[in-house]
Amino acid sequence: MTILYTALMLLLYTIGATAEEFELRNIRYRVTSEENKTVKVTSFDNLNSTKKYSGDIVIPETFTKGSTSFADLISTNKESGSEWSHGFGFALGPVKLAFDWFVSSEQGYDWLVVTLDGNEILKKSGEESGHYEVTLTGHSTHSIGVYYRKDGSVSKGKDCGGIYNIVAGKTLTTYTVTSIDSYAFYECSDVTSIEIPSSITSIGDYAFYRCSFERLTIPCSVTEIGHSAFLGCKSLKYLILEDGASDLSLGCCDYYEDEDYGLFYGCPLNTVYIGRNITINSTSYGGWAPPFTWCDELKSVEIGGSVTDIRQDLFDNCRNIENITVEQGNIVYDSRSNCNAIIYTASNELCIGCKSTIIPNSITGIGDRAFYQRTGLTSIEIPNSVTRIGYEAFDGTTWYNNQPDGVVYAGKVLYKYKGTMPTNTYITIKEGTLGIAVSAFKDCSGLTNVTIPNSVTTVGRQAFFGCTELTSIEIPNSVTNIEYGVFSGCSNLKKIYTKAETPPTADIYSFSGVPTASVILYVPIGSKEAYAAADVWKEFTNIVEMSFGPKGDINGDDTVSVTDIQSIVNLILSATNVENNPAGDVNGDGTISVTDIQTIVNIILNIE
Repeated sequence: MTILYTALMLLLYTIGATAEEFELRNIRYRVTSEENKTVKVTSFDNLNSTKKYSGDIVIPETFTKGSTSFADLISTNKESGSEWSHGFGFALGPVKLAFDWFVSSEQGYDWLVVTLDGNEILKKSGEESGHYEVTLTGHSTHSIGVYYRKDGSVSKGKDCGGIYNIVAGKTLTTYTVTSIDSYAFYECSDVTSIEIPSSITSIGDYAFYRCSFERLTIPCSVTEIGHSAFLGCKSLKYLILEDGASDLSLGCCDYYEDEDYGLFYGCPLNTVYIGRNITINSTSYGGWAPPFTWCDELKSVEIGGSVTDIRQDLFDNCRNIENITVEQGNIVYDSRSNCNAIIYTASNELCIGCKSTIIPNSITGIGDRAFYQRTGLTSIEIPNSVTRIGYEAFDGTTWYNNQPDGVVYAGKVLYKYKGTMPTNTYITIKEGTLGIAVSAFKDCSGLTNVTIPNSVTTVGRQAFFGCTELTSIEIPNSVTNIEYGVFSGCSNLKKIYTKAETPPTADIYSFSGVPTASVILYVPIGSKEAYAAADVWKEFTNIVEMSFGPKGDINGDDTVSVTDIQSIVNLILSATNVENNPAGDVNGDGTISVTDIQTIVNIILNIE
């Protein structure tokens, strides 16, 4: 057996820093609570030092501090080793000695051995680390031996062991490292790796500015990361946000040319694992931007089983994502059928997609910005099950950019009017269309009239927002809900035809800015009272009943017969004008007269 023996003289020194700050194993700490025995990792610059962190940084979860500290690190390996010892006396009686230890070796064959006064007190093998304390009595001098013993040439792990943070005192104090200070590793470009312990709860602003580590794991204990914490980390490719029940609050990045950028802007992230909910600290300097905004090199995203809330804009402008998966067992989201997308399970809405997404036939909706700025998306097949598409869902994709100006359809949904709409535009939405996307005609001031077929069941929020020249709109009875802001700002609306006998539900802002006092609301015969009592609809003061049946159906029974002749006679006798009963103008000459009677007769006789 090869015995590597370390004999080191124990150099006694008193810590020279103030009680508030001290350095152990090349990491600087500041006490944050003497009562709770907590500290944070801080910068050497706090003491006007030119010293910078470098190399591989391992932050301990806890450490023990006494009145006296000895050698910072005693490590032995297969190539060197001698006994480390020193004699010292204690005039005040029994004293406690403590140290932390580690070993990385072939399990059961290569050993870290520590002796005290020739007696073995610690023997460890494999991949382990820990803390050891002992009370020294009796002798006036003591010696510590640190050995790394091998049985042969086989090497595993780092093939070494050692002890560190060696302290002594009448009493020992154990501190817990709970945070990483703002600017702690600022411009420490020689830091090549960082291990953050599970005791850390917060990371400050600019904490790792311009560091050079390639991999980073944020433990589940961390609940807050400040703004620009990873700005300039030009080597960071692999990120893990560990599974956890607590939300992780993230700051943003400094403003660049009056734009907001996310926390990881400028990092060449390739692979990201998200194990818990993310919130954006909107009070953080730098704005509101999601953390991965403009991470152009991001290729792979995995969502953990604990995630229950995903922002739709979480990966805004991440143009080159190729793989998206949701861990099995997630009760809120899924990536069914290997679709390469995040799907909200309860509503079957595709929340976030990528250039490799294949939309399953079970999907009924596509969320806001689901494919936003995915320039790699050149084509997309949308199943007929999709009736709803959210705001800017396909904006910035190559597929959308290649569409000609005018009305753009995505599957069975009218997605958007692309380009500048000419004045006095009349649009007839094609038959078979199932939905109108969110903001489809937003701010299309040239739109004056639109015909919506009965096949449409969904009209997205703000679909006609700001269509200031829209004068007339017909809502088919297939639409049962008028979402937020659908007609907001349509200040020139004069006539609304709604064919549903039961008033569709409407948001209080559905008709915001519409002159409800002057607009004529046409409703099916027999439903005026229902509309006059319904929320939102009751704001319209001029509600008129009319037939929406076939041409010539004056009484609203969906047929054209002699009873309709009597109905039109009654209209003529009461001098009813066209605005109060548009169905009475059967021949379309702008009046209700005996000529309309003849038109009805012709319809009955199949002449028209």
